[in-house]
Amino acid sequence: MAKRKSDTRTCAIYLRISLDRKMDGLAIERQCEDCERRARERGWDIHIPEPSKPSPYCHYVDQSKSATDKTKRRPAYDRLVADYKAGRFDAIVCWDLDRLTRQPRQLEDWIDEAEDHGLVLLTVSESVDLSTENGRMFARVKAAVARAEVERMGQRRHRALVQHAALGKIPTGPRLYGYNWDGSVNEYEAEIVRTIYRRFLGGVAVKTMCRTLMGKPVGLPVKGLPCTPRPSYAVAVERNERLAAEGKPTKPLPPEQPWTNTMVTSMLRNPRYAGYSFKMTDADRRDRKNNAHTSKVPFIVKGDDGQPVMGEWEPLVSEADWLAVQDILDDPARKTNRKGCRRAHLGSGLFLCGTCGRPMAAHGGDKRHYNTYYCNRQDCPRPVYRRKEHVDAYVLAYVRAFLGRPDMRDLLVVRDDARLDAVNDEIKRQRMLISRAEDGYLEGALSAAKARSAREKAEAEIERLEAERAALVADGSPDGILSAADPVAAFDAATLDEQRAVINALCTVVVHVHDRADKDMVNIDVDIIPKTRLDGTDA
Repeated sequence: MAKRKSDTRTCAIYLRISLDRKMDGLAIERQCEDCERRARERGWDIHIPEPSKPSPYCHYVDQSKSATDKTKRRPAYDRLVADYKAGRFDAIVCWDLDRLTRQPRQLEDWIDEAEDHGLVLLTVSESVDLSTENGRMFARVKAAVARAEVERMGQRRHRALVQHAALGKIPTGPRLYGYNWDGSVNEYEAEIVRTIYRRFLGGVAVKTMCRTLMGKPVGLPVKGLPCTPRPSYAVAVERNERLAAEGKPTKPLPPEQPWTNTMVTSMLRNPRYAGYSFKMTDADRRDRKNNAHTSKVPFIVKGDDGQPVMGEWEPLVSEADWLAVQDILDDPARKTNRKGCRRAHLGSGLFLCGTCGRPMAAHGGDKRHYNTYYCNRQDCPRPVYRRKEHVDAYVLAYVRAFLGRPDMRDLLVVRDDARLDAVNDEIKRQRMLISRAEDGYLEGALSAAKARSAREKAEAEIERLEAERAALVADGSPDGILSAADPVAAFDAATLDEQRAVINALCTVVVHVHDRADKDMVNIDVDIIPKTRLDGTDA
């Protein structure tokens, strides 16, 4: 942006409140009135980013958004930055400097804009002249003081929460599934929790219970478990009921999502269901080792006598049952993945389902399953199941035949790095669209149906792009095999990852539903689409 030659400016008004418990907008309205008055006193034009919305929400508004945590997004702030860079205004008005940012790094960005492009930052209490040394010093000191106060508040809050847990008080924050907001038992949900514990102790798998809760059981449903919305949806419905009872406008409900194994496992791991008080710090929660599947016993609060502190809420399961569940979950024999996450099959994640076009999974063969490739997508209209050894033999024969050709190297296609960069950029853009749709839903700008539609459209495009990227980039570099004196021998001696890389570089394998009448003719329901110049042109 070029510096202005006159005193007439166009300003943007940024409004923020860290926590608005009532969400009635009164605090935001007070900020807006003061900021608009300051802008009128200067004779500035006010840039309105969303003229279709009523005041104050026609301005840049982050309601119940913290400016302290750099990992938390502020949608209106991000839009403010983007619009400033686009030249839509050259001044910013906010109620106080810490309303705009509490992060010194962000403040330095605005200082750079003031020095380089003449940005003016105006607050209700004073004018912060970022173009002068004293103004910049004042802003930096104010930001540092605000940051220090936030850190002290965080220490006080942490100490209060530790004391809260040591006294066995009901934890603050979102209610636990099975309990009401006041800590009393929600009988409908509590019975679901008790049933999950009973059935798990009786040998029912977590995945089986998830399918019943979603209303999609395989075989008979688990007795006593109804088809019910997941906890976050139930909480959103209750929130709207409270808002309606208070005569306030309700918010759009989030899209219904399926139950997951992690959600049920976290219920089985939660000590609060047995009446124990427990406390995890933010650092504990961020530690990947302390996920929903790991034991929470180390985080149970102990009293001065070394005994667990019991909470003042009613337990839903007995201590004996909860401890028995922990023993089962901690049993190393339950671990099904003993080989790590490396690929163990030639075509898993590489061969595509002929019905839905997405990558297939593989069974390694055990007492319950054949060695098969299968489509594990729940929305696939006709999932493919094929014997693995038949498909592998057919694909390997094709690869060996191609590698044995005397003109093999002349038929190879050079990787298109420019297209690969374009695909990666487009994947990032589509993910950004998903994030914007979620922000629009949370802000009330998009309905749940529109947000869901935007997300599904972007996810479908990401899936298509990732398939194209998989075609452009192999799992490993096949150059050593393709340039060997005897490529066939080099391929046969290669590791599984190297063989997958060669297959990925040479062709796309599409597996179709098997026709039982032609069970021995694999080639008629496995398509191999070359990525080479077999017909004299690029694949």
